[in-house]
Amino acid sequence: MTARSIRVTLADMLDDLPGKNFDDFVDQLLDCGEEPRVRRNRVEGKSRLEVVDVLVSTFTETGAVRVSVEVLKQINCHEQANKLGELSGHALRPRFVLKCLIATVGNWEPGPPRLLAQSHATGTL
Repeated sequence: MTARSIRVTLADMLDDLPGKNFDDFVDQLLDCGEEPRVRRNRVEGKSRLEVVDVLVSTFTETGAVRVSVEVLKQINCHEQANKLGELSGHALRPRFVLKCLIATVGNWEPGPPRLLAQSHATGTL
């Protein structure tokens, strides 16, 4: 996907979000914790096209799609997230999936090393 088509795809996605979902998208974008961080004055009260420009200038073209998919999922816009992911050929990065799993599971620790060694010796997990 070229830079132009990424901008158009992101703009179309934001245009399809109702007002409340767009506001939630902007709020979650500010809280997403992804580096580099988006400053409030760059997106608050801005149009959808201006938010697209901020996404692309902050995260690059491919990063803007990745961050948008993550934010859409966090605000429960799963249909839009899946559609954007399919249109862009994007798959969630393992780091984000791991972050979600850790948040879900908490402080889970694997079993003792001897159990892992035993499972490797017997060929079972």
